[in-house]
Amino acid sequence: MEKMDVLEMLREAEDIYVIYSACTNMPFVYCDPETYDDEVILFDSEEEAKKQADMLEGDLELKEKEVYDLKHELIVSDSKAETATKELDEALEKIKNLEKEIVKLQTELEK
Repeated sequence: MEKMDVLEMLREAEDIYVIYSACTNMPFVYCDPETYDDEVILFDSEEEAKKQADMLEGDLELKEKEVYDLKHELIVSDSKAETATKELDEALEKIKNLEKEIVKLQTELEK
């Protein structure tokens, strides 16, 4: 829809609906990924506004689940990394002790 058509529709509309953000108590805005312009989505029917709000709410729930899953994955990975670091430290300590034992045995053989 061209800008002039939208402006004409706005002038002639009996009702205009927007989705309000519960966080800001202001109209919900969409950030255009190319221009970074904030856009307010206008609706000429309450039904369309509610449908879009339901879709946005569904998207939010999916994103919250993704964030939860990522946090869980991070915690698990962190735990695995911590375990691997501990095992590495133990292996290095064992190597150091075995090297000492080798030096001790070589010294005894030379006597």
